[in-house]
Amino acid sequence: MGYECWVYKNGKPMWMTHVSADNKSQAESKAVVKFRNLGRKDDYIKV
Repeated sequence: MGYECWVYKNGKPMWMTHVSADNKSQAESKAVVKFRNLGRKDDYIKV
C-alpha cells in the first residue's frame, strides 16, 4: 500500500514523499530514513 508522508518544520508542512508499506507505522519508519538520507531536518512526520 502507498502512503503520503509529510515533514513538518515549525508547524508547517515542508516536504512530501511517497513510500510503500504494509501499515502506517512502517510507512513512518521508512519516511524517517528516506528524509534523513536526503538531509531533511524535521520537527515531526505525518503519514
